[in-house]
Formats: sequence, C-alpha cells, structure tokens
Amino acid sequence: MQINEFLNSVCEQIKYKPIRKEIEKEIKSHIEELKENYIENGMQGKEAEEKAILQMGNAEEIGKKLNKIHKPKFNLLLFILVLMLLGFGILVNSLNYTNEYFITILLSILAFCIIYFLDYRKLIKYSNFIYAIPTMILLFTRINKFRDNF
Repeated sequence: MQINEFLNSVCEQIKYKPIRKEIEKEIKSHIEELKENYIENGMQGKEAEEKAILQMGNAEEIGKKLNKIHKPKFNLLLFILVLMLLGFGILVNSLNYTNEYFITILLSILAFCIIYFLDYRKLIKYSNFIYAIPTMILLFTRINKFRDNF
C-alpha cells in the first residue's frame, strides 16, 4: 500500500471535511519520519515505506477513531444563552408585539442555527458585505418607521 492510498483510506472515515487536510499532513509527516528512520537503519526506500505504513496500523480503524475525536460538538450552553437573550428581547418588546416581530424572531433562530453549523471561516472574504447588507436593511427599516410616525 502506498502513502496516498493509506491517507485516502484514513480520511474517507472522517466525516468533518475541514479537518481532513490537517490530519492528512500530520499522518504523512509521521509516515515520512518512520520511513526515514528505516532508511537510516539500512532498508530500501520502498520497503521502508511499506513498513512505516504497516507500523501506523489499520487505516479504517485510525480513521474511525479520528472521526470520533474531530466530530464537531453542539454547544448546548451557547444555544441556551441565545434562547435566553431572544426571550429577554421578546419580554422587553412585548408592548410593541407584532407579527413582523414574531417572524423576525423565527428568522433569527433559523439564522443562528445555520451560522452555528456553518464553517464561517470560509466567509471571511465576504465579511464586508455580510456587515453592510444587514446594516443597510436596519437603516432602511428604521427610516421607514421614522417616516411612518410623522
């Protein structure tokens, strides 16, 4: 078995895709280190590579264990905190309760759930738009409310 085949077998078992490249680099460095040690002790390159891979163990077993370790976890405390803050917002605004407000709360909960499970590191390049669009929507709605009052 070659190094790439071994790494693919390990990484296939890992469900959380963003961590796969890091794990692949780590395991590859371990195999290369073992291979170099075997070569220093007099083995040929191909034989040293095969022995290093064998020493690592069963690829599927390693992958399953790494999958358990690197599984993203649901943070219940954070979720409860967000629900408490939403509840406080509902309580404070209960005098101005409208259907729009209820829909906004539901959309906020939905957005929270999506953002919580999304790998937001990929959105960094869009951060200015992500900030500007809600700000413009907020300003637009506040200007309209201000206009409606007069």
